[in-house]
Amino acid sequence: MSLKLWYSPASPFVRKVLVFAHEAGLAEGLTLAHGDVWSPQTEITRDNPLGKVPALVTPDGVFAGSYLCCEYLDTLHAGTRLIPPAAPERWTVLQLHALADGIIEAAVATVIEQLRRPKELVYQGALDRQGEVAPEKRTS
Repeated sequence: MSLKLWYSPASPFVRKVLVFAHEAGLAEGLTLAHGDVWSPQTEITRDNPLGKVPALVTPDGVFAGSYLCCEYLDTLHAGTRLIPPAAPERWTVLQLHALADGIIEAAVATVIEQLRRPKELVYQGALDRQGEVAPEKRTS
């Protein structure tokens, strides 16, 4: 089966998919396609109109985003599913997956604010918000 993974070496979302592919024993079957998402000439938009990585091009279509890439890859190997198919184990894994995505999104937003925006336009409030830690859970 031919699988193409659009990637950027700086993307933590791509790294998550690559780790998943390694854990599932599928990494050697991936063809990596470098996508410079900041370039106006990027070719990734041919496969992913969002112009973002990761995007997994498969015979079943294109799966955009790390969650869908991982979910699809999990259906391709013969071993135990890494994302359990049934509750309550499935919900625990999906909750952790969403938490990991949120942490990655905050980190990416911080990097973009600091490195991609002109210094005089960097909004410290946005940086402070991304760095906030949630208050401890209250017990009743």
